[in-house]
Amino acid sequence: MRRFRAKGAPACAGRGRAFTLIELLVVIALIGIMAAVAAPHFAGRIQQTRLDTAARGARTMAVAARAQAALNGRNIHVHIVERAGLMQLVAVDPHGRQLREDILEPNPFPEGVAAGFRPESNLTAAPDVMRFRPDGSSDSGNLILSDREQEMWLHLDGAVGLFREPEA
Repeated sequence: MRRFRAKGAPACAGRGRAFTLIELLVVIALIGIMAAVAAPHFAGRIQQTRLDTAARGARTMAVAARAQAALNGRNIHVHIVERAGLMQLVAVDPHGRQLREDILEPNPFPEGVAAGFRPESNLTAAPDVMRFRPDGSSDSGNLILSDREQEMWLHLDGAVGLFREPEA
């Protein structure tokens, strides 16, 4: 039996130009395996990014609180509080009144990040409160940021009132 083809159509039209079902399944399986291998790495990076963002926010708040203490000539306290399920840093004056947000805006941490401040001297400072003085100094201690599986420590150097990463 003779087969006719349309004018201008290639001789092998309809054959050998498509992928088989087996080939498609193999490619899909390989993509799935690569995704399964890469997913934990990306999840760890997301957690690390949350902690890095929280650390950047804490450093920024420390610089701003230090500047406000020097500018106003009085102590500025930064409290770690939980509001609406989010941990945040809030600046208050020595009488416990929150500073106006146009002066020093509260700094929320990313969702899922918990924070705590542990002063080096339990006699002079309350937990979860950082004091910044007009002379540029502050309470010394460690800010501990955690996100389920990871933890990051930042050391608040009391002599200069700035956060430093602790030396290993």
